[in-house]
Amino acid sequence: MVDGFVALGSSFLTSSPTPSTKAGQLQPRRAGEEDYALSFALPMATRGLKFVCREPYDTGRSSFDRPLSSRFDEGDAIAIFDDVLVPWERVFAARDLEIYNLMGPAFPGTMTLQAVVRGTVKLRFLTGLACLVAQVIGRTEMPRYQEMLGELVGSVELAEGLLTASAHDVLNNFNHPLEEQDESPGSRAAAHGVIPGVGSLFGAPGRGMLSITAVRLFFPPAMTRAIDTIRLMGSSGLILTPTEKDLAHPDVREALAKYLRGKEIPAAERLRIMKMAWDVVGTEFGGRQFMYEWFFAGDPFGGRMVYYKTRRREECQALAQRLLDQTSARTG
Repeated sequence: MVDGFVALGSSFLTSSPTPSTKAGQLQPRRAGEEDYALSFALPMATRGLKFVCREPYDTGRSSFDRPLSSRFDEGDAIAIFDDVLVPWERVFAARDLEIYNLMGPAFPGTMTLQAVVRGTVKLRFLTGLACLVAQVIGRTEMPRYQEMLGELVGSVELAEGLLTASAHDVLNNFNHPLEEQDESPGSRAAAHGVIPGVGSLFGAPGRGMLSITAVRLFFPPAMTRAIDTIRLMGSSGLILTPTEKDLAHPDVREALAKYLRGKEIPAAERLRIMKMAWDVVGTEFGGRQFMYEWFFAGDPFGGRMVYYKTRRREECQALAQRLLDQTSARTG
Protein backbone atom coordinates (compact mmCIF):
# COMPACT_ATOMS: atom_id res chain seq x y z
CA MET A 1 0.00 0.00 0.00
CA VAL A 2 1.36 3.44 -0.99
CA ASP A 3 1.75 5.73 2.00
CA GLY A 4 1.60 8.88 -0.08
CA PHE A 5 2.89 10.21 -3.39
CA VAL A 6 6.37 10.97 -4.69
CA ALA A 7 7.22 14.60 -5.48
CA LEU A 8 9.80 15.37 -8.15
CA GLY A 9 10.64 18.91 -9.19
CA SER A 10 11.59 22.26 -7.72
CA SER A 11 10.07 25.37 -6.23
CA PHE A 12 11.36 28.86 -5.53
CA LEU A 13 11.04 29.91 -1.89
CA THR A 14 11.39 33.49 -0.72
CA SER A 15 11.70 35.17 2.66
CA SER A 16 13.92 33.20 5.01
CA PRO A 17 13.15 29.59 4.00
CA THR A 18 16.25 28.06 5.58
CA PRO A 19 15.36 28.74 9.25
CA SER A 20 11.84 27.42 8.66
CA THR A 21 10.68 24.10 10.08
CA LYS A 22 8.25 23.15 7.30
CA ALA A 23 7.97 23.69 3.56
CA GLY A 24 4.65 23.96 1.75
CA GLN A 25 3.29 24.41 -1.75
CA LEU A 26 0.25 26.44 -2.87
CA GLN A 27 -0.05 27.94 -6.36
CA PRO A 28 -3.35 28.42 -8.26
CA ARG A 29 -3.90 25.84 -11.03
CA ARG A 30 -6.19 25.51 -14.06
CA ALA A 31 -7.92 22.64 -15.83
CA GLY A 32 -5.31 20.30 -17.24
CA GLU A 33 -2.89 21.01 -14.40
CA GLU A 34 -4.34 18.49 -11.96
CA ASP A 35 -0.98 16.75 -11.51
CA TYR A 36 0.37 20.01 -10.10
CA ALA A 37 -2.61 20.77 -7.87
CA LEU A 38 -0.80 19.57 -4.78
CA SER A 39 -0.70 21.23 -1.40
CA PHE A 40 1.29 19.82 1.46
CA ALA A 41 3.69 20.68 4.26
CA LEU A 42 6.86 18.78 5.04
CA PRO A 43 9.58 19.00 7.67
CA MET A 44 12.67 20.67 6.22
CA ALA A 45 14.75 17.59 7.03
CA THR A 46 12.60 15.27 4.87
CA ARG A 47 14.69 12.81 2.90
CA GLY A 48 15.26 13.95 -0.68
CA LEU A 49 14.29 17.56 0.04
CA LYS A 50 17.23 19.85 -0.75
CA PHE A 51 17.76 23.59 -0.70
CA VAL A 52 20.11 25.73 -2.74
CA CYS A 53 20.35 29.20 -1.25
CA ARG A 54 21.16 32.35 -3.19
CA GLU A 55 24.34 34.22 -2.35
CA PRO A 56 23.94 36.55 0.64
CA TYR A 57 23.71 40.29 0.21
CA ASP A 58 25.11 40.90 3.67
CA THR A 59 28.82 40.74 2.87
CA GLY A 60 30.14 41.70 6.27
CA ARG A 61 30.19 45.47 5.79
CA SER A 62 29.57 47.60 8.85
CA SER A 63 26.12 48.91 9.75
CA PHE A 64 27.44 52.39 8.87
CA ASP A 65 28.39 51.39 5.31
CA ARG A 66 25.41 49.07 4.71
CA PRO A 67 22.77 50.05 7.29
CA LEU A 68 20.01 47.91 5.75
CA SER A 69 21.63 44.92 4.06
CA SER A 70 23.83 44.29 7.12
CA ARG A 71 20.70 43.90 9.26
CA PHE A 72 17.72 42.87 7.16
CA ASP A 73 18.89 40.55 4.38
CA GLU A 74 16.58 37.53 4.29
CA GLY A 75 17.53 34.45 2.35
CA ASP A 76 15.84 32.98 -0.70
CA ALA A 77 16.31 29.44 -1.95
CA ILE A 78 15.40 26.84 -4.55
CA ALA A 79 13.71 23.80 -3.01
CA ILE A 80 14.53 20.61 -4.90
CA PHE A 81 12.23 17.61 -4.50
CA ASP A 82 14.38 14.62 -5.41
CA ASP A 83 11.87 11.74 -5.29
CA VAL A 84 10.46 12.99 -2.00
CA LEU A 85 7.82 10.76 -0.42
CA VAL A 86 4.95 12.94 0.79
CA PRO A 87 2.85 11.00 3.33
CA TRP A 88 -0.91 11.39 2.99
CA GLU A 89 -1.16 12.78 6.50
CA ARG A 90 0.96 15.76 5.30
CA VAL A 91 -1.31 16.45 2.29
CA PHE A 92 -4.02 19.13 2.23
CA ALA A 93 -5.15 18.63 -1.38
CA ALA A 94 -4.13 16.38 -4.27
CA ARG A 95 -5.35 16.62 -7.90
CA ASP A 96 -8.68 18.20 -6.91
CA LEU A 97 -8.73 21.64 -8.56
CA GLU A 98 -11.81 22.91 -6.74
CA ILE A 99 -10.52 22.07 -3.27
CA TYR A 100 -6.99 23.12 -4.14
CA ASN A 101 -7.90 26.52 -5.60
CA LEU A 102 -10.34 27.34 -2.81
CA MET A 103 -7.82 26.71 -0.05
CA GLY A 104 -6.41 30.23 -0.24
CA PRO A 105 -9.69 32.17 -0.25
CA ALA A 106 -11.08 29.89 2.46
CA PHE A 107 -8.68 31.69 4.78
CA PRO A 108 -9.88 35.08 6.05
CA GLY A 109 -7.17 37.01 4.22
CA THR A 110 -4.43 37.49 6.80
CA MET A 111 -1.72 36.63 4.26
CA THR A 112 -2.60 39.49 1.96
CA LEU A 113 -3.28 41.74 4.95
CA GLN A 114 0.30 41.29 6.13
CA ALA A 115 1.42 42.21 2.60
CA VAL A 116 -0.55 45.46 2.85
CA VAL A 117 0.96 46.10 6.30
CA ARG A 118 4.43 45.47 4.87
CA GLY A 119 3.80 47.70 1.87
CA THR A 120 2.47 50.52 4.03
CA VAL A 121 5.44 50.43 6.39
CA LYS A 122 7.93 50.29 3.50
CA LEU A 123 6.24 53.25 1.81
CA ARG A 124 6.37 55.22 5.05
CA PHE A 125 10.07 54.44 5.34
CA LEU A 126 10.87 55.37 1.74
CA THR A 127 8.95 58.62 2.11
CA GLY A 128 10.81 59.49 5.31
CA LEU A 129 14.15 58.63 3.73
CA ALA A 130 13.37 60.85 0.73
CA CYS A 131 12.65 63.69 3.16
CA LEU A 132 15.99 63.13 4.91
CA VAL A 133 17.86 63.16 1.59
CA ALA A 134 16.18 66.43 0.61
CA GLN A 135 17.08 67.87 4.00
CA VAL A 136 20.80 67.04 3.89
CA ILE A 137 21.20 68.52 0.40
CA GLY A 138 19.34 71.69 1.48
CA ARG A 139 16.44 71.50 -0.97
CA THR A 140 13.41 71.23 1.31
CA GLU A 141 12.34 74.82 0.64
CA MET A 142 12.29 74.41 -3.14
CA PRO A 143 8.73 74.09 -4.52
CA ARG A 144 9.71 71.29 -6.90
CA TYR A 145 11.12 69.18 -4.06
CA GLN A 146 8.15 69.92 -1.83
CA GLU A 147 5.85 68.80 -4.65
CA MET A 148 7.73 65.49 -5.06
CA LEU A 149 7.78 64.82 -1.32
CA GLY A 150 4.15 65.86 -0.96
CA GLU A 151 3.17 63.30 -3.55
CA LEU A 152 4.91 60.58 -1.55
CA VAL A 153 3.17 61.67 1.65
CA GLY A 154 -0.14 61.54 -0.22
CA SER A 155 0.66 57.97 -1.26
CA VAL A 156 1.21 57.10 2.40
CA GLU A 157 -2.24 58.49 3.20
CA LEU A 158 -3.74 56.24 0.52
CA ALA A 159 -1.79 53.27 1.86
CA GLU A 160 -3.09 53.87 5.36
CA GLY A 161 -6.64 53.90 4.03
CA LEU A 162 -6.08 50.68 2.10
CA LEU A 163 -4.66 49.08 5.23
CA THR A 164 -7.68 50.06 7.30
CA ALA A 165 -10.11 48.81 4.67
CA SER A 166 -8.17 45.55 4.24
CA ALA A 167 -8.30 44.93 7.99
CA HIS A 168 -12.08 45.45 7.92
CA ASP A 169 -12.33 42.92 5.08
CA VAL A 170 -10.40 40.34 7.08
CA LEU A 171 -12.63 40.91 10.12
CA ASN A 172 -15.72 40.47 7.95
CA ASN A 173 -14.28 37.24 6.52
CA PHE A 174 -13.63 35.93 10.03
CA ASN A 175 -17.25 36.60 10.93
CA HIS A 176 -18.66 35.24 7.66
CA PRO A 177 -16.97 32.01 6.55
CA LEU A 178 -16.94 31.21 2.85
CA GLU A 179 -19.77 28.66 3.00
CA GLU A 180 -22.11 31.25 4.55
CA GLN A 181 -21.80 33.74 1.70
CA ASP A 182 -24.89 34.60 -0.35
CA GLU A 183 -24.09 34.79 -4.07
CA SER A 184 -27.58 35.76 -5.23
CA PRO A 185 -27.88 38.83 -7.50
CA GLY A 186 -27.59 42.03 -5.52
CA SER A 187 -25.92 40.40 -2.53
CA ARG A 188 -22.65 41.66 -1.09
CA ALA A 189 -20.90 38.55 -2.37
CA ALA A 190 -22.23 38.98 -5.89
CA ALA A 191 -21.02 42.59 -5.97
CA HIS A 192 -17.42 41.76 -5.16
CA GLY A 193 -14.78 42.00 -7.85
CA VAL A 194 -14.11 38.29 -8.23
CA ILE A 195 -14.42 35.81 -11.06
CA PRO A 196 -17.80 34.06 -10.67
CA GLY A 197 -17.46 30.42 -9.66
CA VAL A 198 -13.69 30.42 -9.67
CA GLY A 199 -11.39 30.28 -6.68
CA SER A 200 -7.77 31.31 -6.75
CA LEU A 201 -5.14 32.05 -4.17
CA PHE A 202 -6.49 35.56 -3.65
CA GLY A 203 -10.15 35.61 -4.68
CA ALA A 204 -13.38 33.63 -4.60
CA PRO A 205 -17.12 34.28 -4.66
CA GLY A 206 -17.99 36.07 -1.46
CA ARG A 207 -14.49 37.42 -0.90
CA GLY A 208 -13.30 40.82 -1.99
CA MET A 209 -9.99 41.56 -3.68
CA LEU A 210 -9.08 44.85 -2.03
CA SER A 211 -5.92 43.77 -0.24
CA ILE A 212 -4.46 41.80 -3.12
CA THR A 213 -5.41 44.62 -5.49
CA ALA A 214 -3.45 47.03 -3.32
CA VAL A 215 -0.47 44.69 -3.46
CA ARG A 216 -0.82 44.17 -7.22
CA LEU A 217 -1.69 47.64 -8.45
CA PHE A 218 -0.91 50.29 -5.82
CA PHE A 219 2.22 49.46 -3.87
CA PRO A 220 4.60 48.51 -6.71
CA PRO A 221 4.23 51.80 -8.64
CA ALA A 222 4.03 53.84 -5.42
CA MET A 223 7.31 52.36 -4.18
CA THR A 224 8.87 52.80 -7.60
CA ARG A 225 7.94 56.46 -7.47
CA ALA A 226 9.47 56.80 -4.01
CA ILE A 227 12.70 55.06 -5.06
CA ASP A 228 12.96 57.20 -8.20
CA THR A 229 12.48 60.32 -6.07
CA ILE A 230 15.31 59.28 -3.74
CA ARG A 231 17.54 58.53 -6.74
CA LEU A 232 16.84 61.89 -8.39
CA MET A 233 17.33 63.85 -5.19
CA GLY A 234 20.46 62.04 -4.08
CA SER A 235 22.08 62.09 -7.52
CA SER A 236 25.86 61.53 -7.43
CA GLY A 237 25.82 62.10 -3.68
CA LEU A 238 24.50 58.55 -3.34
CA ILE A 239 27.65 57.17 -4.95
CA LEU A 240 30.38 59.41 -3.57
CA THR A 241 30.23 58.10 -0.03
CA PRO A 242 33.53 57.27 1.70
CA THR A 243 33.52 54.35 4.10
CA GLU A 244 33.40 54.40 7.86
CA LYS A 245 37.14 53.61 7.90
CA ASP A 246 37.83 56.57 5.60
CA LEU A 247 36.13 58.93 8.06
CA ALA A 248 38.42 57.67 10.82
CA HIS A 249 41.64 57.73 8.77
CA PRO A 250 44.02 60.39 10.11
CA ASP A 251 45.19 61.46 6.64
CA VAL A 252 41.74 62.42 5.31
CA ARG A 253 39.25 62.68 8.15
CA GLU A 254 39.57 66.46 8.55
CA ALA A 255 39.15 67.05 4.82
CA LEU A 256 36.15 64.72 4.63
CA ALA A 257 34.55 66.41 7.63
CA LYS A 258 34.99 69.76 5.87
CA TYR A 259 33.97 68.96 2.30
CA LEU A 260 31.26 66.33 2.76
CA ARG A 261 29.12 68.04 5.35
CA GLY A 262 25.53 68.79 4.45
CA LYS A 263 23.44 71.84 5.05
CA GLU A 264 23.65 72.38 8.81
CA ILE A 265 24.59 68.72 9.28
CA PRO A 266 27.99 67.07 9.99
CA ALA A 267 29.65 64.98 7.29
CA ALA A 268 29.25 61.70 9.19
CA GLU A 269 25.49 62.19 9.57
CA ARG A 270 25.11 63.19 5.92
CA LEU A 271 26.97 60.06 4.86
CA ARG A 272 24.82 57.86 7.11
CA ILE A 273 21.71 59.12 5.32
CA MET A 274 23.22 58.81 1.85
CA LYS A 275 24.48 55.30 2.54
CA MET A 276 21.06 54.21 3.70
CA ALA A 277 19.59 55.71 0.55
CA TRP A 278 22.18 53.87 -1.56
CA ASP A 279 21.32 50.61 0.19
CA VAL A 280 17.77 51.15 -1.06
CA VAL A 281 18.39 52.26 -4.64
CA GLY A 282 21.79 50.85 -5.61
CA THR A 283 22.73 47.62 -3.84
CA GLU A 284 21.75 44.00 -4.43
CA PHE A 285 19.69 44.16 -1.26
CA GLY A 286 17.71 47.13 -2.54
CA GLY A 287 17.24 45.51 -5.95
CA ARG A 288 15.89 42.36 -4.34
CA GLN A 289 13.40 44.36 -2.27
CA PHE A 290 12.22 46.18 -5.39
CA MET A 291 11.73 42.93 -7.30
CA TYR A 292 9.98 41.30 -4.35
CA GLU A 293 7.29 43.97 -4.21
CA TRP A 294 6.65 43.87 -7.95
CA PHE A 295 6.35 40.08 -8.15
CA PHE A 296 4.97 39.15 -4.73
CA ALA A 297 1.49 38.60 -6.21
CA GLY A 298 2.77 36.84 -9.33
CA ASP A 299 3.03 38.02 -12.91
CA PRO A 300 1.97 41.72 -12.99
CA PHE A 301 0.59 41.40 -16.53
CA GLY A 302 -1.54 38.38 -15.69
CA GLY A 303 -2.60 39.96 -12.44
CA ARG A 304 -4.11 42.90 -14.30
CA MET A 305 -5.85 40.64 -16.81
CA VAL A 306 -7.69 38.91 -13.94
CA TYR A 307 -9.79 42.01 -13.32
CA TYR A 308 -11.26 42.01 -16.82
CA LYS A 309 -13.15 38.80 -16.02
CA THR A 310 -14.61 40.01 -12.73
CA ARG A 311 -18.12 41.13 -11.89
CA ARG A 312 -16.71 44.53 -11.05
CA ARG A 313 -15.89 45.14 -14.72
CA GLU A 314 -19.39 44.05 -15.68
CA GLU A 315 -20.88 46.45 -13.13
CA CYS A 316 -18.84 49.38 -14.45
CA GLN A 317 -19.78 48.61 -18.03
CA ALA A 318 -23.45 48.23 -17.10
CA LEU A 319 -23.43 51.62 -15.35
CA ALA A 320 -22.07 53.33 -18.46
CA GLN A 321 -24.59 51.47 -20.63
CA ARG A 322 -27.50 52.59 -18.41
CA LEU A 323 -26.42 56.21 -18.66
CA LEU A 324 -26.08 55.86 -22.43
CA ASP A 325 -29.54 54.30 -22.68
CA GLN A 326 -31.07 57.05 -20.53
CA THR A 327 -29.46 59.70 -22.69
CA SER A 328 -30.75 58.01 -25.84
CA ALA A 329 -34.27 57.81 -24.39
CA ARG A 330 -34.27 61.54 -23.61
CA THR A 331 -33.04 62.56 -27.05
CA GLY A 332 -35.31 60.05 -28.79
